[in-house]
Parts: sequence; C-alpha cells; structure tokens
Amino acid sequence: MARMEITFDGFNDLLKDIYNAGNSIKKAADEALEETQRMIQSELRNASSRYSAKGGGKGYATGRMYKQLIKDEKPKWDGTVATIHVGFSFKKPAALHSIFLMYGTPRHAVKNQYGTPKRGKTEANGITQDKGLYDAIFGDKVKSKVQKKQEEVLRKYLKIGG
Repeated sequence: MARMEITFDGFNDLLKDIYNAGNSIKKAADEALEETQRMIQSELRNASSRYSAKGGGKGYATGRMYKQLIKDEKPKWDGTVATIHVGFSFKKPAALHSIFLMYGTPRHAVKNQYGTPKRGKTEANGITQDKGLYDAIFGDKVKSKVQKKQEEVLRKYLKIGG
C-alpha cells in the first residue's frame, strides 16, 4: 500500500485562490485524492491483468491479487495533511505476492541445513521484477498523469461557489 500526495508548482497559491473564491479546500483536496486513487486503480488493473487467464496473461494467477486492490477509500485528514492509500490492501496475505512481483526477489545460493552449498543445485531462481506493475504506482508517467489530473481538479474549484 502506498500513499499519494498533491504537489506541484504553485500549489500554495492555488489553495489561496480556491479559498478566496469561497470554496472548501478540504472538498477540493478530497476530490483530487479520490481521483488519484481511481487513476492508480485503473493503471494497476491494467498491469495486473497480465497475470490472469481472462486478461490474456499467463493464467497462473488466481485473481486474489486483483481482489486486494484498494477501492473507494476516503481521504484521511490529520490536521492540515490529507492522505489516501492506493495500491493493494495487505489486510489479507493474498496481496503480499504483489510486493514480490513489483520488486522481484533475489537469486541466492541453495544451502543445506549446515549452511554449505547443496550439491547438484547451485542457485535458486528468483522472481524477476515486473516493471509494469511497479510503474503503475511509482512510474514517472503515472506520477505526471496524476499531477496533471490533480491540478485540473483543483483548478475547477477556482470558480466562485464551484
């Protein structure tokens, strides 16, 4: 699970303008964060579809990872800081394998119970990082799209009484 924030050039000035227009900064920030969550859900849905047979993927996925996507969570406020969770919920262990897919696992020497290399097998296969799944949350293209969408949502509140 990751947290998203709203940051771009002129952000503080935009907040002042929203306030001066008579609109709620909280409402504007909530809508921008909820839109962020929807965008990242969509990116993750597309990226994780390659793991299901229905999505045309390898077919070895059971769909449990897809079911753990965080959906329709509301932003949480702590003073003047609002956060929203995106990605996969780790309340159930089924989503933990998304971490292994996003970051990969190392290859390592296979050892026996005494800590010495095991005969016949020299290396355990690791899981290769799925860059598409990682980029669906942390990629520069997604961050750029999210930033543009957040700015668009906030600018909508510049209208008086909007």
